[in-house]
Amino acid sequence: MEMKIATVRFAPVPGNPDATIAKLPPLFDGAATVDLMALPELANSGYAFSSKAKRAAR
Repeated sequence: MEMKIATVRFAPVPGNPDATIAKLPPLFDGAATVDLMALPELANSGYAFSSKAKRAAR
């Protein structure tokens, strides 16, 4: 059995999970023949990573 896997890259909206999630459905539209789609870790959380410099400045 073969499995077709797709990875997805997209630009999340930091700090806004609703806006980030709204960007996902169009990415799925072309995936009718895909068995598994792999999204980035925390893709739907809206989590914003701060840089070391920003953390140090606090």
